[in-house]
Amino acid sequence: MARDIAIRSPESLVQHDEYQLLGKSVHAFTDDAHIELANAEKRTDALCHAALVHTGQIYAGTLRFAYKAFLLDRLLAAVGTQNLTVIGSPDLGDVTQLNWIPSVHAHIFAALARNMNDGPQVAEVPRISPAIFHDSFSHVPVFDRIFNVLSRPLAAVIHQTWVWLGARKTPGWRGTVLTGIATETVEESFISLAMRGWRIARLDFSICPTGKPLSVSLDTLEKALHSSWERHMSPHMSSKVRHAAWELFWPRLMQAIRNHACNLTATRDFVAATRTRHGNSAKPVAIYSSGLYSPSYRLLDACLREAKIPVICVDHGAGQGLGLRHDYTVREAISFSDYYLAFNSQAKKQFDSHISRSSQKVYVAGAPAIQTSKRLRSILRRAARRRLGVAGNEPLLLYVTNLANNNFPIGYGTSTDQFYAKFQRKLLEALSGFKGRVAVKAYPAHRYADPEQIWQIQLPANARQAPFGDFRHLRWAADIILLDLCSSTLGWAISADTPLIYVDNESNFMTERAAAQAKQGLLYIDARQVGWENRLAELIAEPIEVLRRDMNERCEARTRFDREFVTGPRGILHQTLHEVLDQLNPVSQPLNWRGRWKKRSRRNHERQA
Repeated sequence: MARDIAIRSPESLVQHDEYQLLGKSVHAFTDDAHIELANAEKRTDALCHAALVHTGQIYAGTLRFAYKAFLLDRLLAAVGTQNLTVIGSPDLGDVTQLNWIPSVHAHIFAALARNMNDGPQVAEVPRISPAIFHDSFSHVPVFDRIFNVLSRPLAAVIHQTWVWLGARKTPGWRGTVLTGIATETVEESFISLAMRGWRIARLDFSICPTGKPLSVSLDTLEKALHSSWERHMSPHMSSKVRHAAWELFWPRLMQAIRNHACNLTATRDFVAATRTRHGNSAKPVAIYSSGLYSPSYRLLDACLREAKIPVICVDHGAGQGLGLRHDYTVREAISFSDYYLAFNSQAKKQFDSHISRSSQKVYVAGAPAIQTSKRLRSILRRAARRRLGVAGNEPLLLYVTNLANNNFPIGYGTSTDQFYAKFQRKLLEALSGFKGRVAVKAYPAHRYADPEQIWQIQLPANARQAPFGDFRHLRWAADIILLDLCSSTLGWAISADTPLIYVDNESNFMTERAAAQAKQGLLYIDARQVGWENRLAELIAEPIEVLRRDMNERCEARTRFDREFVTGPRGILHQTLHEVLDQLNPVSQPLNWRGRWKKRSRRNHERQA
């Protein structure tokens, strides 16, 4: 006999303010952990650089375990232990060297339930393969592959060709720049570096640790961290759930810390071999890379600094100063590198206030040229509208969604997936009145084993799912772009020069200083205000020509917002990069406007040097 089944998310038991308080407690615990790891470094030489390497992942791991424990505790209080069965695999997977955080699809609820005394029953199922995420994220449609090439600047195309051909280095006489994790910024610097006389070589990041894990006692560290855990987590969950979470959290973290010693030795050996292969006493060697965020990359950064090999990192995207959550994670975002090239002045201001070493320097370099270029715009517009199935003259509103969290909660300054789903329902209802086509562009990855939550919400009759792919190419199809996420996606949207609606909401709030300028330069709607959805419906009911005229009137304010908070100033990347490199090997001979040496030969210049 069929029965109606009520489906309810555990997040429905959590208020927004409670989520924020938990996020603050996680930050406080992370601060304590940073101090205790620094103390452990002083006690044990084999834990050198431990605070730099592990603090960022401790924040992320603490938030995951603490949030799932927080939800489970609320669920137990609501339905009782006897009435709850948790379905999942208690196996969270092995710790891999320095990486101990469970995967995006791990069943943390099941692991917590299994770890509890007199806890709820666990109905075990097989683990979900991480390939669900990786296969989705790594799949690049042919459409994107074609326009990734056509829209790239010449320097980036040459760099990609260089990599594709398997080349390892270019000629150069001033010193060596080792390229690490390549982003658009790194790619676009390729020709400029070569013209300035730098040899460019690709850095192989494959470091294979050997040896046994650290055998010394970690009792002092464990005791200090456990005391901090109890102090900061007790306001948010019962002792039984809190203990179960700690018994999952600490053994995994401890294994990563024990693995630190052999990884430290292997990384130092790798750096020494790199120095031998690429440098000598007369010629400088530097690393030029995207941000070194993972524990193994942070350890590499620290060991490079030991060997006097400077690390130059570039922004992955806009964020610092733009989104509220970034204000509370700045220290870990700038803990690596000797020189950091930020997109904009707000990012520099945030990083400058949290640098971890007096020798560390932050520069404003602007976003890569590809992000602000309008190359092939008319061709891309026709191709993108065809890909979206939109007729040539049909109005199109492109709504770009945020990414669901699942095992990747962001913490303070954001909100839950449950909140975001409720917010999206109101937003989509408002979009139902748009006189044209609405394309809903979801982030091209999956953090749940189920379809993204946006596809489980009934779309309005005028809305369709946009195909899998990159927003940077599809943006040209839009007559109106609507965003509800506070990230570097704003840069791609602003560069499209089309009416841009930004709906600020609790899933990822802007900072007040950014919002003050966004209100002047964008079609800004504050979802904290009652009736915001009515305001959105009224706005999209306006003729597109009226919205374009409104955006044109805001041009100066939008340019100011873009330069200060998003893409930064244009055309200064190469100048800034060479300003940094000239500190390593100053140029004694003037250059012409093409960056080439004036009249004197390289041999004469070397003789002078």
